[in-house]
Amino acid sequence: MNWEAIGAVGEILGAIGVIVTLAYLATQIKQNNRLLHNSISRDVNQGLALLNSRVADDAEFADLFIRGSEDIDSLTPTERQRFFAHVMDTLNLAVYVHGVQRHQRVTPARFDMVQMTAGSYQSYSSIRDIIDSVAEWLPDKTLLEEFRKGKRKLAITALASPSQVTDA
Repeated sequence: MNWEAIGAVGEILGAIGVIVTLAYLATQIKQNNRLLHNSISRDVNQGLALLNSRVADDAEFADLFIRGSEDIDSLTPTERQRFFAHVMDTLNLAVYVHGVQRHQRVTPARFDMVQMTAGSYQSYSSIRDIIDSVAEWLPDKTLLEEFRKGKRKLAITALASPSQVTDA
């Protein structure tokens, strides 16, 4: 064998090595994307569960939420802070989900659930006032605009009593 033939075999083996490496990297990227998607889904589910369990498992907080939604001025300063924190937690979850949705990292069904929850808050004027007061700090203004446009009007109507639904 001459050196040219040995060099050609070496180049072929090198090309095969590159192809195997690229195939391995593609598999790793797919697996990482799947794990990332699952992690985000778990985070969203936990966030929704936390928000729902606050109201469902704590009658005192449920009462506070109802009173605050109807008239925030009826709350004591401590209650107002708890109410504000809950609204902000919901808004933060909506902002998070809105951000990952742009990169298709969360399923449309989960996105709709969070958007429906946060969007339903727009039917309460006191919650709208809180959201409006922090709107300038939102990283993406389109989220707030989507809620205000009433894209989720049917969901809002389903979650709120007819007397509570207002045009945003």
